[in-house]
Amino acid sequence: MFTSDDSHTWLRHLQIQHRSINDRLLRLENERIPSLEALVGRPPSLLLEDLQELRTELVQHFQQEEEGGCLEEALSRCPSLCEEVRRIEGEHPQLLQDLDQIMDSTQKQWDCEEASRVKEAFQNLAHRIRAHEAAESRILIQGFGTHADTA
Repeated sequence: MFTSDDSHTWLRHLQIQHRSINDRLLRLENERIPSLEALVGRPPSLLLEDLQELRTELVQHFQQEEEGGCLEEALSRCPSLCEEVRRIEGEHPQLLQDLDQIMDSTQKQWDCEEASRVKEAFQNLAHRIRAHEAAESRILIQGFGTHADTA
């Protein structure tokens, strides 16, 4: 079981990860996604690199959530969170699969239609990732009885 200090350390660590993921999403939204139509006829290699970095960060984050025990510890402290914890953990594969599909799209014939489709798919995914992280923070707040934004 986590001590109070351990709880705060994990909460700070996860909050830092959430901020890093959000910063990466913002960079993509502000720097890469708006210029997709301008890349007609050539694959968006910088976008693909940024998406691969996002995927790497998400995989590491999700593994830490699942293996690190922070969500499980929150659940042990507040068993009524069971359904929410399982739902959150269950979202990980779908979020990664949807990101993979966007990455695959960058390898297709690149035209305005594909650029528009990728833009919409990414905006949807970014929204879902943020909602996922917000739900996770709420679980931690409830489970540990403290505010997750302690970093």
